Amino acid sequence: MTEKTVKPEIRFAGFTDAWEQRKLGELGKARSGVGFPDSEQGGTNGVPFFKVSDMNLDGNENEMTVANNYVTPQQLAAHRWTPIEELPAIFFAKVGAAVMLNRKRLCRFPFLLDNNTMAYSLDSEKWNADFAKALFETVDLTSLVQIGALPSYNAGDVEAMEVCTPRLSEQMQIGVFFKYLDNLITLHQRKYDKLTKVKKSMLEKMFPKNGATVPEIRFKGFSDAWEQRKVSDAANRFDNLRVPVAANLRVSGTTPYYGANGIQDYVDGFTHEGEFVLVAEDGANDLKNYPVKCVNGRIWVNNHAHVLQAKPKIADNKYLAYSLSQVDIESLLVGGGRAKLNAEIMMEIEIYIPTLNEQAAIGRYFTTLDNLITLHQYKCLAKHCCFPSKITHPWEQRKLGEVCNSFEYGLNAAAKEFDGINKYIRITDIDDDSRVFLDSDLTSPDCDLSSTEKYKLQDGDIVFARTGASVGKTFIYKVSDGLVYYAGFLIRAKINANSYPDFVFYNTLTKEYEKFIRITSQRSGQPGVNAQEYSSFEFSLPSYEEQKRIGRFFRNLDHLITLHQREHF
Repeated sequence: MTEKTVKPEIRFAGFTDAWEQRKLGELGKARSGVGFPDSEQGGTNGVPFFKVSDMNLDGNENEMTVANNYVTPQQLAAHRWTPIEELPAIFFAKVGAAVMLNRKRLCRFPFLLDNNTMAYSLDSEKWNADFAKALFETVDLTSLVQIGALPSYNAGDVEAMEVCTPRLSEQMQIGVFFKYLDNLITLHQRKYDKLTKVKKSMLEKMFPKNGATVPEIRFKGFSDAWEQRKVSDAANRFDNLRVPVAANLRVSGTTPYYGANGIQDYVDGFTHEGEFVLVAEDGANDLKNYPVKCVNGRIWVNNHAHVLQAKPKIADNKYLAYSLSQVDIESLLVGGGRAKLNAEIMMEIEIYIPTLNEQAAIGRYFTTLDNLITLHQYKCLAKHCCFPSKITHPWEQRKLGEVCNSFEYGLNAAAKEFDGINKYIRITDIDDDSRVFLDSDLTSPDCDLSSTEKYKLQDGDIVFARTGASVGKTFIYKVSDGLVYYAGFLIRAKINANSYPDFVFYNTLTKEYEKFIRITSQRSGQPGVNAQEYSSFEFSLPSYEEQKRIGRFFRNLDHLITLHQREHF
């Protein structure tokens, strides 16, 4: 075959060679799976037998690490099944509706796969595994689908596809970059999920339930009973100022053009100026979570959204928006296929109204939560942005031991009642989710502290749980935590001057770290990871300045999340 050469738009510094266009069949081998009898499924030991549904398991977002079914050596012999050992490999669906999802996963350990799936084994002399995973994300396997009762394609179709690849050294740099992005996205997804749960819970608890006059949770300093009022008592309606404009007649500008479900366009001019609450009239895309939004500034609104404005001295716009979002608006809609919220019905909706000051506090709280949720949504999309416009410092793969001056085991002493100064941190004192030092049940070391100087934590120290069900749990010490000694079932890592502690710490909150702990901690008895094993954990490391910016970013986010979870409650 005549090789075609191309160059990407953006590349890491130092690489100038053209990429080669090759068929996948020249760079590896595709193979289909085998039938898996129902009676044989359910095993928990042996070789993993991957099915399409396993891609949905926690921990398998990027790489296949766990399975719902495993097969024993006896089963392998009886069925003459041969695990795929040409690794690494890319795993994906080949038959059925799952094909259209176009999902791929990396496999690094021997496995079997069922006959609805396929694996592409990578030639390790021609591929970097992480680069291949990133490249396959750009490969549209749905283009191979053959017309029939079920969407499908075969191994020959896959091997005939053409891709562009650079030399291995450049693949490695790109692979490290995208592996980091995968980890970063996972971290943001976790924070997004946590924040959405916090918001849902707080919306339920910070507004009175039916029959109650006060909510379950309130900010400090507020004790007055809430009043039940109609929307018409709390807000004015400005639907009369709305102007619908056909798309081909809109004059491009900077003013957001709102419809039922939010911004549809940006136009010149405006229909409303100030702070308003927009409520979908008709055409809502989600009737369960009905579109309600507080907006501010110059806006243009068409005839598919109601426009409300809180009455001064009675209601706060942000509070009004969040209060209406708690109403079951779906039950109030009329009409057929395009359900409609009539203005008269909307103005008769009854909501609970506290004092203006309490309304403002609630509005600010949920606005901050929404801003954080939106931020994490955008960060979760980072992978689709490909490379940044300029990459001057490639990231390097490093082991944890290479960024630490030492690993030290903790103080073997019992705990006693807190003496008011000397704090003692144990595995159970680290919150599972937030990884903060819990102060609800403080203790002190029960020993002579004159000889325990070396067990005092210093700013930026990271401690790791080394045994038991909590193995792998981490905590980073800050001076604001006070005088803290760490206990014997913890290992302290002292980060060297070339690495930023917060950046290192946040790498211990990734799926990659979880997988490392899951594999490394396996013991015949109680799970555990020692200092030497912890030192072998690998992650990607940018320049110190970039580490600092990333570490501070996540530290600030955690601070905001904690603040809004706990403040005033």
